[in-house]
Amino acid sequence: MAKLTKKQKKMKYNTAKIKPIYNNIEFDSKLEVNHYKLFEENPDIEVVEFEPYFLLLEPFTYYDFEKGKERKYGKFSYKADFLLKIKGVDRLIVWESKGMVKPEFAIRKKIWYSLYGDKYYYIMSKSMKHGKQVLEDIKKRGKD
Repeated sequence: MAKLTKKQKKMKYNTAKIKPIYNNIEFDSKLEVNHYKLFEENPDIEVVEFEPYFLLLEPFTYYDFEKGKERKYGKFSYKADFLLKIKGVDRLIVWESKGMVKPEFAIRKKIWYSLYGDKYYYIMSKSMKHGKQVLEDIKKRGKD
């Protein structure tokens, strides 16, 4: 079996070194591009914002007793993939295209829900199949 060269080596979590570009928009993954195409095909879906930013915790200072001095923590934030408006849905939807979920994402998601869960709906799609199914379910609920 041949060894992979440096250029051919896979990155952590199998992410691409080169970010895909579609309609002059740079995406973080092929899954994001495919979800965006899915949204474009559906006239009931409007992409309100790309990569919406949510502040989860303000920067703060604290006294580090062990070191004997003031220390600072920077802001703690979350950037989703899409903010969507879907006809028949009463809130905007934060859409996350996540192929591989990192362990530290769980804490961000919990804090996001505590701060923004009553203002937005949240969908995390791990595949195109799942994304299509979620959109079909939303359409069915709108007809009821």
